Amino acid sequence: MPASDLQEDCIVVTQVNPASLPNQEPLPSGTHNWVLSFDLQLAWMKIRQVQKGLPFEAWPVWWFKYMVGHPRIVGTDNSVGRIYLTGRALLQGDTLYLYRPKDSLDTSHLPVTNHFESICALTGATDMDRRETEGVAHKPDQLLPASHFRLCYRRANQDWRIRDHSLPWGHPDALIFVYTYMGDLNGNWMDGGSHIFHDGPIYIDEHEVAHFIDPDEDRRN
Repeated sequence: MPASDLQEDCIVVTQVNPASLPNQEPLPSGTHNWVLSFDLQLAWMKIRQVQKGLPFEAWPVWWFKYMVGHPRIVGTDNSVGRIYLTGRALLQGDTLYLYRPKDSLDTSHLPVTNHFESICALTGATDMDRRETEGVAHKPDQLLPASHFRLCYRRANQDWRIRDHSLPWGHPDALIFVYTYMGDLNGNWMDGGSHIFHDGPIYIDEHEVAHFIDPDEDRRN
């Protein structure tokens, strides 16, 4: 793996701002599309409610410090490091709780990278062999067994990391790069900074899209 990749991944985690959150309106009830990201200026996590037909800046925003729950991730905006998800949301104190939707919503209008054609349009890639020449961990068409996986954005390459925290830091299989995230997140922990975690299996398909699998069958139904 190139030294630049190792150095980038070892950067100290951006710590959440300890200041009190501002007074905020309650989150809307029901199932909605949301966009999740880390506010680099305020050093809080934030979530916006997608408003079809309105510019991104007009979407209402809420800040939080911790996140747990089980939303459905529908894709990512790799140009800026945002995660798009669907579900119900509840903000209590500093913590955002997310619940998987019982009904599907239209996500065709979201600016997400969630299939092979959009990935290639974003990166300029003509095939997936480009990844192997970069020296990254390459694991297409593979099921990663359940573990404690850290998720974060790799801004330099406009793609995403998966780090298996059950393995030693320098283990050759501990760090995997993928093009985007999808699936049923089992988010149970944050590291006090900008990383969220998935506890459960992950399937990486032939196009290096990571599909999260919730180990709880009741939540999957």
